[in-house]
Amino acid sequence: MEPDQTSGENSSKRPADHSRELPPQDTAASVPGPQLPEQHLKRTKKQVVMTELKEVLTMVIYLAASLSILETYRSLLLLQLGMDEFVHNYTIAIVEAIALGKIVALAQKLPFLQAFRNRALVWAVLYQSVVMTAVVALGGQLEDHLMPASAKLLAQSGNPVALAVTRQLASLLIFVVLFTVRGADKALGSGTLWKLFFEEPHSKK
Repeated sequence: MEPDQTSGENSSKRPADHSRELPPQDTAASVPGPQLPEQHLKRTKKQVVMTELKEVLTMVIYLAASLSILETYRSLLLLQLGMDEFVHNYTIAIVEAIALGKIVALAQKLPFLQAFRNRALVWAVLYQSVVMTAVVALGGQLEDHLMPASAKLLAQSGNPVALAVTRQLASLLIFVVLFTVRGADKALGSGTLWKLFFEEPHSKK
């Protein structure tokens, strides 16, 4: 009977299990690694928003300059026919640039514009450029319906088919340059092209 007594005494000397009495720990605090403060997270979101605004503003400036060149040619044709539409056409170019810049920024996240994301960059650029050129063509048709007098004079200035084809090819080239730069910058790393073109290379010691 002594062994039983000894085992009983040993069991009584064992510390009680208080694991069930411990309060539940915070799961966020148990995650390994340093926790980012809330102020840092807010700064990060602000930086993301500022980066997106910078990209949209850059696209708007580029599109406004490019579309203004097309509108200059159109305005000169109208001026030869006695119709001064420089201010109106430049205003249209700026409005289109703002709208297209926002559309491009939002459309990059749409599935139908990412159809060739797993293919070579040239196919993705051509596909996206054709889609956006079609959007510009629809906008041009809407402008012709709203301004029938200008459209009629342009049709009388020469071959309307050749004029329309030239405008669409120029629009396609504008978007090819835009999407090529954006695609290359994304592949190389955001901001890499800007550094290559506008920042001096660091001298290696």
